[in-house]
Amino acid sequence: LVVVCQELTGETKSALLDGVIDLVIATPTKEIARETIKQFQSVFNDLHADRAETRLPADLFISENV
Repeated sequence: LVVVCQELTGETKSALLDGVIDLVIATPTKEIARETIKQFQSVFNDLHADRAETRLPADLFISENV
């Protein structure tokens, strides 16, 4: 059984270190917000601007890297 949680909090960090869970996936919310605003500004300033797709990596945490 593999246990995966979302977002690194005090509780999930402790659970990782204790071996209760195996992986935490953290969403880069600040980067998502920043990129969203950037895209809105681009379209607002130029309705014909390229609507490029942006990929933001999620952070993966295991007991060895917390």
